[in-house]
Amino acid sequence: MKSTLHTLTALLAVGLYILLTAQVGDSQHVPTRCICHKSMSAVRGPFSDYKVLLQGPGCDKDVIIVRLKGNNQEVCLSPNGPQGKRLLKCWRKMQKKGEDAKKCIKRLRPQKRRRQKKRS
Repeated sequence: MKSTLHTLTALLAVGLYILLTAQVGDSQHVPTRCICHKSMSAVRGPFSDYKVLLQGPGCDKDVIIVRLKGNNQEVCLSPNGPQGKRLLKCWRKMQKKGEDAKKCIKRLRPQKRRRQKKRS
């Protein structure tokens, strides 16, 4: 009976020691797949915001998520389409300069051509 009590006490002490001294490591969640399954080559309508997620261990391609004005719908924009390429290029430029990347949204809008006056 005494040996069982000593064994139980020793096991309890060892278990408590392990529980108190074990360090919990900082873990980081790494997604196992890309967020966007289907991407559109172009998006119609004005944007209110966007996010760029560069390729990493969870996804082998860049991802652009655009939030549309009005209905706040998020749409995946292909980084290989013309609109995505312009947005990604502008985003990288703004990151290097340390400026606000929302300026890129305004640059995507096509500029109106001014009518030239006809010469008589």
